[in-house]
Amino acid sequence: MKIRTKIWMLPLSAAVILLVGISFNYFVGSNTSSAIERLRDIDNPYMLEINQIDRELEAFRNQIQAAAAEGDIDALDSVEALNERVFSRIQNIAEIPGKESIAAELETTYDTYQSAALGATRAMLGVGELGNQITQMQASQASLTELVDMEMANALQSTLDRQERANHGVTTSLLVNLLTGLAVLTVLGVSSYFVVNAVWRELGDEPENLRKAMKRVSAGDLRTEFTVSNSAKIR
Repeated sequence: MKIRTKIWMLPLSAAVILLVGISFNYFVGSNTSSAIERLRDIDNPYMLEINQIDRELEAFRNQIQAAAAEGDIDALDSVEALNERVFSRIQNIAEIPGKESIAAELETTYDTYQSAALGATRAMLGVGELGNQITQMQASQASLTELVDMEMANALQSTLDRQERANHGVTTSLLVNLLTGLAVLTVLGVSSYFVVNAVWRELGDEPENLRKAMKRVSAGDLRTEFTVSNSAKIR
């Protein structure tokens, strides 16, 4: 192998390792970016909306009970306002990518509950017939509570998992950068050692000594002696 080729092996070997490190880092970075985007666009918004729905459901139940206990049918006007807010929250969930089906299920379950709850409360306040609306209200409330609790737990777990994935990606990226740098330095060091030894064997002496000797020969001093290693090639 020619000396020039051996010298060029130094930057080429470092470039190959650097390229491999960059490629792997790009793969890790893409996964991390995807996790962060999903966290921002899906998991966090969904967790916020489902938690708000849970709070407003609690407020809805409290105002229904207060209206029935106080015999104040006018208090149901504020209940209707809460009702609209819950439906608005459900619509927000429907606009989150991948959450359309759960939004439809929430809407159906909540609509059944709020209709039965308002109907039963009005009947207890002397407006309409009570019938089996209390039974329907209790059954639908249990279903709605179970659904909301389950989705809050799912939203929290998804958010935690996505945060863990993003954190792991950042840590992995830093580790890849560190290992790539160490690998490049190691390859450059080892390659330099072998290249320098190969060049030394080719030349047979320090380049500066050879240059001075050649200068003396060109000046006519034929007494100059060259010390050349056995492996050196003279052309």
